Amino acid sequence: MTVSTISGYRIPQWDIYDRMTKSLKECGMSVQEVADYYDVHRNTVSGWLHGRIKPDTRTLRLWAVMTGVPYEWLKDGTEPPGPQDPDGAGLLLPRMDSNHQPSDLSAFAQRKRRYGTLDPKTRQAA
Repeated sequence: MTVSTISGYRIPQWDIYDRMTKSLKECGMSVQEVADYYDVHRNTVSGWLHGRIKPDTRTLRLWAVMTGVPYEWLKDGTEPPGPQDPDGAGLLLPRMDSNHQPSDLSAFAQRKRRYGTLDPKTRQAA
């Protein structure tokens, strides 16, 4: 995190590593779970989170899907324009076809954050 001074006020500026850390905390995954997801050592994930290793575009795109945050926000802190669901909860249901898209995983991650883990046997919130 960098700090800029505007009109005598110190304003924190979140960098990509802060946004990665925040998104990971919000989705409730551990560093070891992320390491297993990427099939890398946990020190690599720690390097991404602490700014010692700069993640490439592929890593950021997968991170966005994994944590359920927009890629644009993760990359540069901007919120992408897009449709919102009517109740404003941010929960969109996945498409029900056999051709799953990254947006389906994002919706699942949002549902997981909101309701907890889903039991694969019953497909209900735990």
